[in-house]
Amino acid sequence: MVPIERPENLSELVFSYVMAPLNEDVFGRARVLAIEAKEKFYAKVIFIDEGISAIVALDALIEMKSSFFYHPWQAFAVAIFGCEPARVLNGNLLTLLSKEKPDRTWDEAATQELRRMLLKFPFVQVEAIHDSTSTNATGDVIRVLMWGVQTPKVGVSSDESRILLNPFFAFRCRALVDYKREFTSAVEQEIFEAASEDQEDLESQIEALPVWRVVLPDQ
Repeated sequence: MVPIERPENLSELVFSYVMAPLNEDVFGRARVLAIEAKEKFYAKVIFIDEGISAIVALDALIEMKSSFFYHPWQAFAVAIFGCEPARVLNGNLLTLLSKEKPDRTWDEAATQELRRMLLKFPFVQVEAIHDSTSTNATGDVIRVLMWGVQTPKVGVSSDESRILLNPFFAFRCRALVDYKREFTSAVEQEIFEAASEDQEDLESQIEALPVWRVVLPDQ
């Protein structure tokens, strides 16, 4: 294992590809999203084949072999087409005529409800919306129709065994989600971040890091 080279300006590491500890015995392909300076230096990384993020000490990162760069990502960021966080200001729903534009993020309750919905299906099918693009940029988000698919049965067509989740999600979270039925292309839909406590909780995350996310084995 070859530790990563550290440039004099550590910000140059942001968006670079590395191998990061996925668990105690396995390293996964990852991309650096941010550098945090505490008692030592840490990186927030996203595992590009698993779609999960983690805080990892720079001392626990290793170089990615050049051959690994040629494999496409196995995880992609998507947005549920037609669904946006509800317009809420001081606890009140905004009217469409309001000139105020508060920050809108996905409420944790909506995120949890989506997880529960997806767990009810053995398979999930996604269909990219026209004008969505896929590139190598971390910020690219593909707008999709998302279908929950039941286990295929004899005599049941594929269309009958799947349920479109976009409007279903909007209905289940109707106090938290605006459903834009009028959208016809991906460019009409804005992208909103999920509400996150990562920054507020950074200290406790670092304190809870296992040894294998702080130093390389045998160090």
